[in-house]
Amino acid sequence: MTANAIRLLTGTRNSNAGVLLPKSAKTPTTSGLVVKAPTQAQLTDLKRTLDGKVVAALDTTKFYSLAEGQSGRLESVTFAAKGSTGAVLLPSAVKGATRMLTIVQEDQAGTVAGGSTFIVRA
Repeated sequence: MTANAIRLLTGTRNSNAGVLLPKSAKTPTTSGLVVKAPTQAQLTDLKRTLDGKVVAALDTTKFYSLAEGQSGRLESVTFAAKGSTGAVLLPSAVKGATRMLTIVQEDQAGTVAGGSTFIVRA
């Protein structure tokens, strides 16, 4: 397993966007994030949109969200060498608006190792 840091960035304060990590990942340290259980509505949507095996592999007790700010960080995130599956939860945008979440993965030295941007338009 290798340890990494994951940065979450959004252009919207109080976006409530966030991630669920795999059960196999050790609990990371966080900054700028709120850690709480996902809502029942979030879990229902997750189970409706993802394969049951994928959902079963996720830690659905801890939702790492940007509920209060525009950026946050998960540190010392460990992933299996063969790879791991997490889930991005991005609330739907109100009509005419756009929601965005950028995830940047860094290696132990702080070098950007990859990333993705997710956008929802209403």
